[in-house]
Amino acid sequence: MATLLHGPRLGSPSSGGFTVWLHFDGAATIELQTRRTGTTAWSTQDTQAVETTKHNTVTLTATGLDAATKYDYRIMEGTTEHASYNTRTMPLDQSGRFVAYFCADAHDVDARVAEASTVILSDWQTNYDTIGVPGVFAWIGDFSLYLGSDTGDADDKADTTLGLFDDLGDLPKYMPMLYMWDDWDFGGNNSSYDQCASFAGTYSGTAVDEARKVWDYLWRDLPRPASPSYGYIIPICGVPIIVADSRSQKRHGDSYTPTLRGTESEPCWGTAQSAWLKTQLETY
Repeated sequence: MATLLHGPRLGSPSSGGFTVWLHFDGAATIELQTRRTGTTAWSTQDTQAVETTKHNTVTLTATGLDAATKYDYRIMEGTTEHASYNTRTMPLDQSGRFVAYFCADAHDVDARVAEASTVILSDWQTNYDTIGVPGVFAWIGDFSLYLGSDTGDADDKADTTLGLFDDLGDLPKYMPMLYMWDDWDFGGNNSSYDQCASFAGTYSGTAVDEARKVWDYLWRDLPRPASPSYGYIIPICGVPIIVADSRSQKRHGDSYTPTLRGTESEPCWGTAQSAWLKTQLETY
């Protein structure tokens, strides 16, 4: 019997379902079951083998659910229940209601992540879940900043990032997570398997493997922009959630240099990103 090490983490919120990410300590066949909250019969949604080549992670998908409805879900391995929580599906279209929370700049301070996550979950469960309003959240910027630094042991950094993910606590078990990235990179650090921690130009070997481990743990099943990118957009029930870095300066050592030119080498908010945002707004 496998042991659940991390998760569940909800993602890919929609009016008809969601995804559930999990990390186990070894091979197993895992099943996702759902039921409308208040009922008794469970329905099997998805069954997948843990991906041993992806650091023993697995993503299961629930589909065909009713919109704007509260569901219980549980994670099963045979007759063993690994976890059981509940969540709400999103509205069918823009006529419905949902709430979105955004946080940024956790750095490596675990207490910030834990405190903010507790506040978000409490606010949603107290003020929105009680009146049937679904919620989503995004953590934007510096969640894995130190993974791209030039000092420290790569394995320790990977473990620290996973520890920070743990500090999200129960939040991602009840509320779907939107994609996160490190702040001024516009997709660089977390956007691809090879660049997820900016190790390509700084590290090799074990360090790159650790960076990819973090990718498998945190990012691979969440939507993400192309790299390089000026931002990205996630439509939820017809409402465009636009995520873009509005930082006007980029840090160089101990000083800050204005980077509003919008060039590839200094990609903080400038002409190119402004043009991208204008296009996105016009599209919707």
